[in-house]
Amino acid sequence: MFPIVLDVNRAPRPPLFVFFPAISTHIPFTPTPPYQPDWARMLTAEPYDQADVNRAYLRQPDWMDLGPSYADALSYMYQSLTGYLRLRADRDFVMILIGDHQPAAAVSGEGAPWHVPVHIIANRRLVLDRLIEHGFRARLTPARPALGPMHLLTSTLLDAFGNRESVVSRLNPSVQHPASGAAGAASRWAAER
Repeated sequence: MFPIVLDVNRAPRPPLFVFFPAISTHIPFTPTPPYQPDWARMLTAEPYDQADVNRAYLRQPDWMDLGPSYADALSYMYQSLTGYLRLRADRDFVMILIGDHQPAAAVSGEGAPWHVPVHIIANRRLVLDRLIEHGFRARLTPARPALGPMHLLTSTLLDAFGNRESVVSRLNPSVQHPASGAAGAASRWAAER
């Protein structure tokens, strides 16, 4: 989460596209770093209390049962993203969370599908509404079945971010569109292949 930490106290700037691969949700999932709510401390020589570091290193992977380690890694990732969003609630943002694959069969089960969840977190209500029109579901729990193959996600996102509002407004000026405001989320499953 280090690159995100650097952004917390940055002065306002033009929109930025960041591709941020996360490795904590990949095997062996542990040790999972402790979550540090004091983000400024992450830039110091001692970002964590030693007791928290020791506890993290004590958790070694159980190669026969990786499920709990995977759940801990997901929890850490969501905690970190939530912490960032709380610190940057004043910013206009769209965050796309997408997996590159399901976890190993030891976690997901024998014969699990190759579908991955896609989460869009944004404070742009119009974008979220358009995603829901495409079959996304409100909140962070995607519904099955998958809405389609991964390569169709690009056109869905382009449509959601498109400028349909101005066209609709010109055709019918009485149409009111929701303004940006509190963050929301939309989710769906996408087939990896």
